[in-house]
Amino acid sequence: MARMIPKIDPNEIPYESERILYAALRDDLSDDFACFHSYPWLRPNRDLVLREGEADFIVLHQQLGMLVLEAKGGEISYQAPLWKRRRGAGWETIQDPFRQAQKSMHKLNEIIEERCDGDVLTRDYVFGFAAAFPTHDYLGPVPSNSDPVILITRSDLDTLQEKILSAFRRWGKEQKPLNNLQWSKLVNALLPCFNLFRPITAALQTDYEHIKELTDGQVAFFRSVYGATRVYVEGVAGSGKTLLAMDRARAFAKAKKKTLLVCYNKQLAMWWNEQFENSASDRDCLQYLDIFHFHSLAAHIAKQADIPFASPTSPNLGPEFWRDEVPSIIEQASVLLVDDPDFQYDAIVLDEGQDFHPAWWDCLNFCLLKNESKGIFYAFSDPNQSLWDWAQGKPDNIPFTTPLTLEKNCRNTRAIARSSSKLANLHTDVMERSPVGLKPQIDRVPNQNAGKGILLQCIRELMAKHHVLPMNIVLMGPSSYENGSLATVNNIDNIPLTDSAVRWRQGGAILVTTSRSFKGLEADAVIVYDIGEIGGVFNLTDLYVACTRARAYLQLIVHDAKSAVLIQQAIEHGWAQASGASIP
Repeated sequence: MARMIPKIDPNEIPYESERILYAALRDDLSDDFACFHSYPWLRPNRDLVLREGEADFIVLHQQLGMLVLEAKGGEISYQAPLWKRRRGAGWETIQDPFRQAQKSMHKLNEIIEERCDGDVLTRDYVFGFAAAFPTHDYLGPVPSNSDPVILITRSDLDTLQEKILSAFRRWGKEQKPLNNLQWSKLVNALLPCFNLFRPITAALQTDYEHIKELTDGQVAFFRSVYGATRVYVEGVAGSGKTLLAMDRARAFAKAKKKTLLVCYNKQLAMWWNEQFENSASDRDCLQYLDIFHFHSLAAHIAKQADIPFASPTSPNLGPEFWRDEVPSIIEQASVLLVDDPDFQYDAIVLDEGQDFHPAWWDCLNFCLLKNESKGIFYAFSDPNQSLWDWAQGKPDNIPFTTPLTLEKNCRNTRAIARSSSKLANLHTDVMERSPVGLKPQIDRVPNQNAGKGILLQCIRELMAKHHVLPMNIVLMGPSSYENGSLATVNNIDNIPLTDSAVRWRQGGAILVTTSRSFKGLEADAVIVYDIGEIGGVFNLTDLYVACTRARAYLQLIVHDAKSAVLIQQAIEHGWAQASGASIP
């Protein structure tokens, strides 16, 4: 029995001639044959104008080649050179079935040669055509453009395979059969795997539009508390704290209040500066606004007071210097600059408060704020993103009259927010109109080197297949660029890799960074790579921070079995919550 494509009940075929021939080909030919029914084609002519056609049947055989059949039924007559068929009380001219089959044969040959990349040429297989009249027999000589061997009638149906074999023999001498690769390519040329897919970039854009709308709504809601002067905000990852801090600092600066906008992360401070400098409407704010991460703020203050400031080169001495010596330097500077009207601030806005040492809080409130008890002080914090054991959150000795809690994530899609919170064993609400988004992906690999190969493949697919721009992709590992598996990779398909977030934002490069360096920032697509055993230098908090940097696309590449199980469970649980499926 031949393989029929498509495989259908012949009774579903509306034309009697094709219905009969379909059943005969299916039942009489051996399983070495593949037969296509009602095969459409579309080809350009010499003027590049598209012309359509259809082959009633294509008979394929790996050893024999290709035979194209045109089936005709009804009441037919032939009087050279015209073919006619009865319609009602009269006759209408129809196309020559042999010419129809011949034309389809040549068009199919063109398709095969184009799609087989030179592996299958017309010289490699026998090809021919025939006309079939399954309800008719004939008398007299056949038309001049045919031959009895390529004319199939009702009397041939009982021995159809022999008739088909005779037609193949008449069309060409026996030749070497197509090898398995050629045969596969020929069949795939006529039956291509045409898979429609929605590029990830389309989903990213749609999800970003929704997320931006939700974030803008969060900012508008938060402005209702702007009458307060001492506000402490605790919010989950993705609740818009960084944008709210920026919005509050902008408002104070536009009101001509000398304002300090300060955070822990150097890259975040650089991004803030870029946002103000690149905005025509906000650029004037900078005459009233200072933007620093705490470490650069300390160095700036020491320079103002002409106090020697040199952070230790040894990593082991760094924490002690910043915790113990730097607060003393700032206190000393506040005494020396007590008469300098530009030293203190009317308003301070602090982001990433969870990473500030208690002594740093004291420096901000008691040294840098003009009124330590009533001066404007807005602080934003997320205890679940605290990266340091010595950071204790909001100090009790600093008066905040208006505590607020932001419990809803408006940065990430539901799928990413739910999966990330499950990883950190947190409960995170999402906005009602948050998009479900794409399910986070996990790749389990045997080792870090294998993970590197998967990572490169994923990036190429994101850019080439899904059209995601380099400036929308961030690669995040436990170690820095130079210490991770990508250390020897300078570019991917001529797109450079960079550890500079500034260069990345300018476009044309992919950022390679860590969760600690990228904290407070976000990207459309994040791939977290080199994930081994979770703990030590890369703990669950680091992983939580990394995952929540992704607005719409998240992929994790894991080479530790225990970590892979933990992450997979979190993804499945998060996806079930986000999509409404049952939780496994």
